Amino acid sequence: MEKILCVQPPGGPKPPEYSIPNPSILNGFNDIDYLENWLKSFLSNLYGRIDQKRQAHKPLPEIRNYIAESLDKDLRLSLIADKFGLNANYLSALFKKETGLNYVEYVNRERIGLAQELLQTTGLSAKEISYRCGYQNPNYFSRVFKTIVGTTISEYRG
Repeated sequence: MEKILCVQPPGGPKPPEYSIPNPSILNGFNDIDYLENWLKSFLSNLYGRIDQKRQAHKPLPEIRNYIAESLDKDLRLSLIADKFGLNANYLSALFKKETGLNYVEYVNRERIGLAQELLQTTGLSAKEISYRCGYQNPNYFSRVFKTIVGTTISEYRG
């Protein structure tokens, strides 16, 4: 049985070793059509296995919990993707597919939900609430609040 070693990408994990039980299988690759069909079959199988693993590992509930507990922190998409070992584009598409909102919209809605709770239950200033909800610019916070809630902060607090 011959072993086939994969090349390790720089900084990547050590690739597994693969064995070909019968090295003579490679003899059939002299025919380009045979090789093309074999590669299509191999890649189809590989993509199917990758998709199965993605289906088995659903990171969104864990990420949503993290966001809910970290609304006062920096929640940039790239940072969250890195934290959970995901590609940022994949995470963005996953949020859109699962929640119907893009990532920024989702985080803003969560933050404004917290702001609404704080406005109703505390006497904190709008500026202090903006900081507690992860907004570093109180003016931006006010604009996002009005866009999502439909009223100004002072009207909401009444």
